[in-house]
Amino acid sequence: MKMSKTNFDDYLNESLTQLNKNITPDKELWDGIERAIMTNKQASTVNSVVWPKLTAIAACCVAALVSTMVFFTSPETNTAVAMSDFFTKQKQSLLVQYQSQAALTDNWQVHRLCENSDHLLV
Repeated sequence: MKMSKTNFDDYLNESLTQLNKNITPDKELWDGIERAIMTNKQASTVNSVVWPKLTAIAACCVAALVSTMVFFTSPETNTAVAMSDFFTKQKQSLLVQYQSQAALTDNWQVHRLCENSDHLLV
């Protein structure tokens, strides 16, 4: 036999009214219930105290690492600029070194132009 919802609700209400309301438990349960509630509160209190501390420690470590990276890392040098500076310094040191020596020829620029023009004609 299939019960409809109204028949079930009527049956449930009738069963609840016939139920004996003076049933006492075999043993005292309130001590166990209170103990269970208190241990759950203590466990949640411990978790709620630990996580904010760990989060604060992690945030401080990240801040320290980021500040170290910002203050102690040198900016990347451009290799072309570094090479140009190196060759400029080297050229200046050679010019200072050979400044006191007499030139081997007076018209070295003319020879160079002639050499370049010969290569162009060939």
